[in-house]
Amino acid sequence: MMHGMNAELDKLRSRASDLARQRADRELLALRSELERDTEMWARMWAPACAIAANGVGDRDGAWSLLEDAVAGGFCQPELFEGELEAAFADDERWDKLLRQMRANIPPPAIELLSWPCPSPRYHVELFRLPPEPEERLRRRIPSPETTAWGTAKKLLAWVTNAWEHDGLQHAGDDAHEILDRVEAGERFACVEYSTVLSQALNAVRVPSRQLALRTADHHTGYARGHVVSEAWIDDLKRWVVLDGQNGAFWCDPESDEPLGLVELVRRQRAGGPRPRFIGLTRDHAESAADMWWRYFHTATVIGLHEGTPTGTTWSPAPYSPVFQDRHWLGADLLVTDPAALYPDLTAVHVGLAGSRDEPALRLTAFHPYAVELELHTNDEVEVAPTRPGTWAFRLPTSNFRRVLADRKPRSSCALRTRHVVPDR
Repeated sequence: MMHGMNAELDKLRSRASDLARQRADRELLALRSELERDTEMWARMWAPACAIAANGVGDRDGAWSLLEDAVAGGFCQPELFEGELEAAFADDERWDKLLRQMRANIPPPAIELLSWPCPSPRYHVELFRLPPEPEERLRRRIPSPETTAWGTAKKLLAWVTNAWEHDGLQHAGDDAHEILDRVEAGERFACVEYSTVLSQALNAVRVPSRQLALRTADHHTGYARGHVVSEAWIDDLKRWVVLDGQNGAFWCDPESDEPLGLVELVRRQRAGGPRPRFIGLTRDHAESAADMWWRYFHTATVIGLHEGTPTGTTWSPAPYSPVFQDRHWLGADLLVTDPAALYPDLTAVHVGLAGSRDEPALRLTAFHPYAVELELHTNDEVEVAPTRPGTWAFRLPTSNFRRVLADRKPRSSCALRTRHVVPDR
């Protein structure tokens, strides 16, 4: 059965998910006969969940039978249960053999692209934001920003995580207002909607943000192989930072405590290095849960919203499979092996040349999407020029001068000051 086409099936899945999460073992087992008719999800989710429940009520033989049934049906994702399968069964001598069978259940991808041409960097940041009028209404609907971008990001992250209880079965569009309206009516949503609301809320208070669709190394098969988060440019940290709206968390370097962005996280995950710290703002996360979410940083699509239409650039070192969970095709506007084009330094200022030999001028363009002015320092003088682009004329004659350009934003949008030096001549 196709997801979302059967209301009764969706209701059953929500009920079973809630019971499994609450460890209501007997109530979950009472649904077994109904769950067995959910052929799409029985081996992938319900059989192992019922195995944990059966073990919890003391039916060890029944628990093993259910788990073996799941593996025979193709189950290969023990990590979905955040350590509960290991806690229930890893002390049994049969566990290692069953674990090998789970790993053997992962099929090779049906399609892999081994190499592809990549264009020169275009250095364009497509943000996941609403049009001006809905964005202004959203600004009035969300918590007021803090005085720094990082403080604002953490405040909105905690707010959206607590806005509703997660439910992976309901879906909404790409508009934070629609999601929040439906939440007020009692609906619950998944990681995509947490990210949509968070990204659009951040942009509403002038913190540049976009969505990230994350996928595991074996995303071509199985279930729950993807996760959606936000990534925001934090002015006071001068870097991109991944923000997980569903979990109210972000990742930090274990030594420096520096919040990390997608590029660092994917490269660390692929290199097999130690897992960064998973920092929860609203609750602590178990090590097993942190390990599970860490697996998603293998391949990513950076998503913006242009005139209501999502745009996506997928970044993955080769090889890469464009098939998701056996049946879905992963479209992309661009497919790149190098993320450089997606990550311009938003503190930078482009300097071009304008004017003439007798009336020379600089053409100044800020990378930051919310910069409104450039501050120019000439010896002891300070001038202000507009952005997008601004043109500033040299004063002649000149000798031994330097220009320091500072990209400035209004205080209400977490003021940014960055510097670019035009060398002496």
